[in-house]
Formats: sequence, structure tokens, C-alpha cells
Amino acid sequence: MKDITDITVIQIRLFPVDVIPFNIISTQSCVQKIKESFSLTVVESPPFLDNINSIMFQKGEFKSNKQIIIINKIEIEPRRIILEVTGTSQQANEVYDSLLISISEAVNIEVGRLRQPLLNAENTRCVVTLDFHISELFSKSFMSFLNNDVKNKASTQLASGIVEPIGILTQISYQIKDETLIKNAIGMNPKQFTITPRSGVPIEEKRFVTSSPFDSDTHLGLIKTLNNLMVKKVKK
Repeated sequence: MKDITDITVIQIRLFPVDVIPFNIISTQSCVQKIKESFSLTVVESPPFLDNINSIMFQKGEFKSNKQIIIINKIEIEPRRIILEVTGTSQQANEVYDSLLISISEAVNIEVGRLRQPLLNAENTRCVVTLDFHISELFSKSFMSFLNNDVKNKASTQLASGIVEPIGILTQISYQIKDETLIKNAIGMNPKQFTITPRSGVPIEEKRFVTSSPFDSDTHLGLIKTLNNLMVKKVKK
């Protein structure tokens, strides 16, 4: 496992009703302060969707320890704050803390409750070179089926068929147990754990795009565990 690049983290913080001071945040003074704090170049107010209003900031940056964290998106709704950065979960948390400081300075309000979401859902995506071929994730019988039955049907007088698996997609569903989430009628949508070959790179180079509904440390830990398991399997 090597050459980890393009780590992108999405954090979705969900709050009880009336915790996010949306009307105050949407004022020109606060919007301008947020825009200036993160060098944001695009500010949008998307059209109403199911009676949910939102403010979206895009294409900004945040400097931390002489590093520049790219901010892809900050979206604020009456009950959610969505943050997407090119960086780690820790760096995303730094951006979020700075966002709260900017809001507090702009409109002089207490933001302590915005540090206590009911739910903070994360998703991590990255590109990584692994030590196994994508076909090794599938059973021998399935690969035989692809290389024989499917390949034969795909081949014609015009062209020979080449059949290759292009990734793993698994779904993670959730059964809510937390009483606070149940009382606030909050559910969790199914998420996906995926591993797919990097587009534009020869499959033999074992370059993959990976994603999961976890923070960046957990995500990279899982990919490392999988890589080690597959390496041991190949050596047997």
C-alpha cells in the first residue's frame, strides 16, 4: 500500500431544530465574513428543495501549520452543516472550528451548541496503490465464469471480448439504537464501501479509488487491513 493521494473528506453535522441560527448566518455581514475567512470564490443560495433553504460556499482554502487545506464546499441549512475538504478528518475539523469562530466574530453570537451535533456523518475518498490485482477480490469460480462463459458470449466475428471486474461495491445499512436520534426522528441512509480501479491508469498498476462512510483514519486503516489480508492470501 503506497502513494495515497487525493484524500477527500465530507462531514455532515446534523442538529436539533432551532440550534443553527440560519437567519443570522444568512445575513450579508456573516456571509461576507465567512467568504473572506476562507478565500471562498463562489457563494450560492440554491433554490428551495422540499422547503429547505441553504447557503453554499465553494472553492476556498484554509491555512494550517503552513499547509493549505482546500475547501471544496461549505453548505449551511437550518438543521445541517456540510463540509467537504481535500484533506484529512482532522483538517476538516480544524476548518469547522475556524468556521464557528468566523460566525461568532461576524454576528457576536454563542456557537457552543454548534460543537455538539446530534450526528456527525463522514465519508472519505482517496486514491491509493495496493499490492493486489482487482481480480483477486473475487472467487476463482466467479473469475472462471467471467473468463469463459461471459467472454465467449461477448466475442463475435467482429471483435474478441475482454471481460474484467471493475470494482467492489458494498452497502452498509444502519439500525438506529441511540435514544437521542430516535427521539429526534433521525435516521441514517445506507452508505457504500467501494474499491474501483483508477480511471485512465492501466489496471496492472493496481491503482484504486476507494471510498467509505468513515473518517479518514478509519478508512485508511481498513484499506491497509484489506491490503495485508490480500497479500497474505496471495503468498499462501
